[in-house]
Amino acid sequence: MRGTNAIPDSIAYGDTKNDPDAGLTRMRGITWEAPPIVLPQTIPHRPFASLATPCDPDHPRVFHMFWTGPFTDKPYTALLSFLFTQNTGLHLHIPLDDIVCRPKVWMWINPGPAASVPNLSALSDMFTQLKTNPWASPFLHPRFKDLIQFKLWNTTEQLDGIPELKNEWRKRDLFNSGGNIIQVPQEEIQMPNGGNSPRTSTKNHGDDDNILTRTGSKSSSTYDRLSVILSDMARFILCHRYGGTYLDTDTLFLRDWEELWGWKGAFAYRWSRLKRYNTAVLHMNRHSALGTFLFRTALKNDLDFHPMTISRYTKDAHVEELLLRLPDALFDPAWLNTENWQRDRPAQPYFTE
Repeated sequence: MRGTNAIPDSIAYGDTKNDPDAGLTRMRGITWEAPPIVLPQTIPHRPFASLATPCDPDHPRVFHMFWTGPFTDKPYTALLSFLFTQNTGLHLHIPLDDIVCRPKVWMWINPGPAASVPNLSALSDMFTQLKTNPWASPFLHPRFKDLIQFKLWNTTEQLDGIPELKNEWRKRDLFNSGGNIIQVPQEEIQMPNGGNSPRTSTKNHGDDDNILTRTGSKSSSTYDRLSVILSDMARFILCHRYGGTYLDTDTLFLRDWEELWGWKGAFAYRWSRLKRYNTAVLHMNRHSALGTFLFRTALKNDLDFHPMTISRYTKDAHVEELLLRLPDALFDPAWLNTENWQRDRPAQPYFTE
């Protein structure tokens, strides 16, 4: 019970009725958003029976994958597992688009080093390489044209497509992972429209396999760290721009996702035993309030999209419930076992209730 000399709430906590920022503290050196962020409205629920088509345009059944460099057996195996497990109806040889909503994969290819700008012929060059690649060419068969689509990744175009970033990202370092920033020399690149891009070119910096010119990891000693950092950001860009689910390219589908499509909220999964996110699997709605929050927060933190940092963003803002953290065993059942946890139980989801 408060005494008669207690400080009034309006003084102790600020005028929360008229000032929504009252009582909040901000990071040192950071200013309030101006103008204030306008968060998108929640997508209204629409029963399946009310849809004009089996596919809900607000909740596309799209899997995004991101790959750098030559197509190898790793993405080949991921795509093959998709075809064997998902409800594609390929075995029926009849049109199904008016009956069921078939999932699809958008395989995003970054053909050059992470810090490079694609040239004018990048798209045609990409398909030329895919056609001659034994791992990729089978998926170019017309039979798969509605299920597997190869798309060219262009970092500049993608970042400009995010309203929360497009006016400010050029002032930031793009390669920040957990606070560890890799400095990339800023070279002015003449663009087709006559403008200049602050991205780096693909010039050789004296070493054919230095960190700036790597296109995919060829060994543990030539780990393509820049592309890994870029993929941490790319997964949020793709889900925010297009909706759907991002999956790391070393993912193997083991069963149909039909049950998961019913969940309309955002989710990732747990980082082993820790109460942190692993965004190797990430589902978000297109242009959601959660996405706006994450992009604006990341912008204030030098575009750091590392899973551990994302965990900090949501925890500090008390919005963890907006990004559901599923048990890691749903997606990586052996993870806890390999870290010497749950050794006495089989690899399966562990639910407390």
